[in-house]
Amino acid sequence: MCFPEAVSELAKHYKEKGVSTAIETCGCVDWENFEKVLPYMDLIMYDLKIMDDEKHIQYTGGSNKQILKNLKKISKLVHTVVRIPIIPTINDSEKEIDQFGKFISEMKDDIKTVHLLPYHNFGISKYRAMGKKYLLEDLEAPSDEQMEEIKSRLEGYGFEVIIGG
Repeated sequence: MCFPEAVSELAKHYKEKGVSTAIETCGCVDWENFEKVLPYMDLIMYDLKIMDDEKHIQYTGGSNKQILKNLKKISKLVHTVVRIPIIPTINDSEKEIDQFGKFISEMKDDIKTVHLLPYHNFGISKYRAMGKKYLLEDLEAPSDEQMEEIKSRLEGYGFEVIIGG
């Protein structure tokens, strides 16, 4: 979404050929970027990481206000699937899962599906190769049982919830 001209050009080309178009985004761009791309999209896979803004800043380095605002607009315009990476000790508490559920349920008429993405540390070797420290190196992936509990909790808000995606 940082290159809306290129994305919209490619998406338009394929859409004209009858190919379904989709994009995955965290939504942290100006609305004008979406305005250029959305007319050519059939599906938006939209990542939500943390609902609490201060915590979002702490872990991602930026606010989530624009991300949440963009999601509200996008969900009314294009088929949208929300994707939530489940990161142990960071966004997996009952309180945090309920924050996701309550926020997304505000768009229940437009968002029907939520994908839960279990944390993994596959990126450690990439960070090491770049000479950088992987800050979540000591985190364990959530258990299958924990993922099922989170799935069930979010299903209580009326969504289809899929683990993986």
